[in-house]
Amino acid sequence: MQELKMNELEQVSGGVGPLAAVVIGASLAFAGAAFLQGLGHGREDARS
Repeated sequence: MQELKMNELEQVSGGVGPLAAVVIGASLAFAGAAFLQGLGHGREDARS
């Protein structure tokens, strides 16, 4: 019974881990792009 529970946990974490990594990576990339765009707009406003 204990072995079965461990295997189930490994399967669940194995399925969720990569998905979570993709979601987190996409969120970080989106936040980084938005941050860089904000910097770009800030520079344009300062020039004009």
